[in-house]
Amino acid sequence: MNRKWTIFSVLMIIGVIGIIGIASVMKGDVKVTEAEARNLVEAHYTGTIKEMVLTKLDDREVYQVELEEKKGLYTLEVDAATGSIQNLKQVKKADLESEKEPALSEADAKKLAEETYSGNVQTMTLQGKTYSIILLTKTEEIKVEMNADSGEIKSEDKSSIEKTKQPVKLTEEQAKKIALAEVKGNIEDIDLEEEDGSVFYEVEIEAGQQEATIQIDAFTGKILSVAIENEED
Repeated sequence: MNRKWTIFSVLMIIGVIGIIGIASVMKGDVKVTEAEARNLVEAHYTGTIKEMVLTKLDDREVYQVELEEKKGLYTLEVDAATGSIQNLKQVKKADLESEKEPALSEADAKKLAEETYSGNVQTMTLQGKTYSIILLTKTEEIKVEMNADSGEIKSEDKSSIEKTKQPVKLTEEQAKKIALAEVKGNIEDIDLEEEDGSVFYEVEIEAGQQEATIQIDAFTGKILSVAIENEED
């Protein structure tokens, strides 16, 4: 009986040892957690960790890491047992050329476009090395693509527009102030008019026994004409 019990006990011990051994093998040599591996990489490099995977490589447990830095994309390994960083490789170079500031500033590109087309820039965006610009002239809407380094016009697209559909620079209130500075009195009426390709505000002012009609360029604010009539009693 004692012998049977002894044999049973030995088998139990062997079984426990076997289970522990299997668990140890399954766990491998992982001593460094993923959080610790991440901290190790971040302590050595200034980039951003894009991906981290625990895998077995040549009978070793390693964290395979994808790291993005200013100079490009890198891969490296962190030994899961020792925490040592190995096999740093650059797999993709950053497009440093596209990150450089363009030789032509936005202000210079705007000035060049307006001088070239005698119009007013409405919108401007920089995409890579190209400025995309929309201008308005008196008769056209022009879409331009300009090289941001050389100022060369890469493409242009012109379309005719009605003058009255252009966004005027001068508001009614501004036109009223200009008119009252020219002739003191009370504004009776103000209208936005178009004549012979010109867009202007026509302002009527009552000034005592006189009535003034003033035409003001809707884009520049320049007074185009002043007509004064005496009111009859």
